[in-house]
Amino acid sequence: MEGGEAAAVRGLAPVLGRLRHDAELVIEVAPRLPAKQGQAVDDVLGPLPEHGFHVYRPPNDYAAASYPAALRRPVPPVRCHGPVTEMSDLVFSRTDAATLPPRPWTKARTLQAPRAGSVTALARGVASR
Repeated sequence: MEGGEAAAVRGLAPVLGRLRHDAELVIEVAPRLPAKQGQAVDDVLGPLPEHGFHVYRPPNDYAAASYPAALRRPVPPVRCHGPVTEMSDLVFSRTDAATLPPRPWTKARTLQAPRAGSVTALARGVASR
């Protein structure tokens, strides 16, 4: 949701405390987009650390040719310290470690978007009911 990250996180804020402890969120952030809306990345993502989530950055050079190798030999996300200054994939996890332990995606499903094609959504944890 290019440019809608702030709204998405604000929408999640009321339920963050009800997510399972092992729930993890993946958000792609491009600092120039919140800046256009008068916000900093920390303003957008602030509610996540407030609910116990730590920030990790998986390696991603955004080159399509690198994805097959990354899928065959995934490198775990590394704890992110400091500001996000470039487009980045960020993993928010309550795991408190230098790197996230490797684990398979627990659920993958295909979602149908209105007036659009299908989108594959991957989740590493789901909300408890």
